[in-house]
Amino acid sequence: MKKIWDALGKLIRHQLGLSFMLVVMIGVLLWVGCESTTPSLKDPGAKVTRGQLILEYETEIAAIEGKMVNIGKKFELAEQDLDKQDQLKAGLVQMGSVIAEGGTLNYTGLIPLILSGLGIGAMADNVTKNRIIAANKKESVKPSTGSG
Repeated sequence: MKKIWDALGKLIRHQLGLSFMLVVMIGVLLWVGCESTTPSLKDPGAKVTRGQLILEYETEIAAIEGKMVNIGKKFELAEQDLDKQDQLKAGLVQMGSVIAEGGTLNYTGLIPLILSGLGIGAMADNVTKNRIIAANKKESVKPSTGSG
């Protein structure tokens, strides 16, 4: 076995330039052959490849777009609620001015006004209940911090 190592050492010394370039080329091939990585968008401590980075980016964008749609729907509902409240106020003011002028009360106009008021009350009640339910869900999802 010693003869083999001696012969290999003699060959390397004789072909020193070639041996050096062979070691360098093996190192370069190993380095080039590995995929490039960069810090993750979600976890900067983790390294990801280009494909993983694109997937993380698309996932984050989809989540943001979903939140934007949800916010848009909430805005539309809130705007409708404000419109109903303004309509109710305008009806009350109109009815109050008719009564103040000594006119007779229009009962057919009073019924939709009362029903609108009840609808607004029900919507406000539902919004409050939804907030409480969401808060309770968040509390129940939190991981326990007790020792186990």
